[in-house]
Amino acid sequence: MSDRTLTLLLATGATFACASLVARVRSRAARRLTMSGAAEPAVRWALDDDARTAASADQAHILAQAWGSDPEIGVFGGTLCAEPFVRTTTDGLVMHGSLAYCTGGGLREGSPRPGVCLVHTAVGPQEARSFVNSFVHYYYVHESDSCTQDLYLRWRAHALATRGYVVLIADLLGDPHGDGWEPAWRTREALQQLAESPLVDASRLALVGWCFGGRAVMDACTPAPPGLRAVVSFHGVVDGYVPHDLTATGGSEGSAGAEAVAAPPITARALLCHAEADPFVPRDGVDACLAALGERGCRWELQAFGAAGGARQRTSPPPHSFTNPAQALNENPAFSYDARADAASWAAARELLADALGS
Repeated sequence: MSDRTLTLLLATGATFACASLVARVRSRAARRLTMSGAAEPAVRWALDDDARTAASADQAHILAQAWGSDPEIGVFGGTLCAEPFVRTTTDGLVMHGSLAYCTGGGLREGSPRPGVCLVHTAVGPQEARSFVNSFVHYYYVHESDSCTQDLYLRWRAHALATRGYVVLIADLLGDPHGDGWEPAWRTREALQQLAESPLVDASRLALVGWCFGGRAVMDACTPAPPGLRAVVSFHGVVDGYVPHDLTATGGSEGSAGAEAVAAPPITARALLCHAEADPFVPRDGVDACLAALGERGCRWELQAFGAAGGARQRTSPPPHSFTNPAQALNENPAFSYDARADAASWAAARELLADALGS
């Protein structure tokens, strides 16, 4: 873990802790809004009384409004289905998540669809947590079969589901021990669980992540998971990124007959969306990541956002977390929302997914 990543996790945790103290009680009005209107699914997401859907009631209100006014969701005439997605790995680890897909609305029925796995930020998709600074470590307490609570991820999952994808909101940290700081294998495990769903065409898969998740989806690219065609990283912490090599040996490790072979190519296409003013991810870190991808033959695209406007009407450049409207209320100057960068990056992600996966 790089020093910059450590700084980001500490800053994120401290910001969340402050918000938790200020907004421990969520208003009933905000709660009703999150479960009604255009965003209301046919099968309701599980929502525990003790779990919050955002860092504060005001942030929840902003996200609920953004979800309910999403034009793509608004014109969709079908039905959203959402359900808990709990699976046990071959090692016995219970992994939690939420599955979302749509029916009707002109979507093709009766055949498997492309699968998209969403990976959360450093604060995770749940709201029952402890932040332990000494270990830079989150742990999660799950109710039985509870769905992920985060309104932002639910909104994005709903929007993608209207385009004909089966969407898994993965929870990389959701186990009793919180041993989620080796995210690559958990991301691959979540993608594999999604691929095994009878709703999903396992040959057409994608990973999409934000911040911590933006790095996790990059780390999961190598060795290439079967069926993975596209990866999208929004303000991912990609500095220090090194693709995971596969080393084949002609004998046991360290033996005289062992011979390393060339690392496999990255077959998935990649889109990185980055803010030039991101204090946690310097541009040279992004450039190094792109160089590493290029060395593996990856077809990558970069969207880099600076300030907009002329000399007299120049806006501030987007910082970290520019995709989330609720971050407009974050008092930490390292985090904020930028509508222009959000819209452009989301449009680019939709275009890549459509081109790589079809629908």
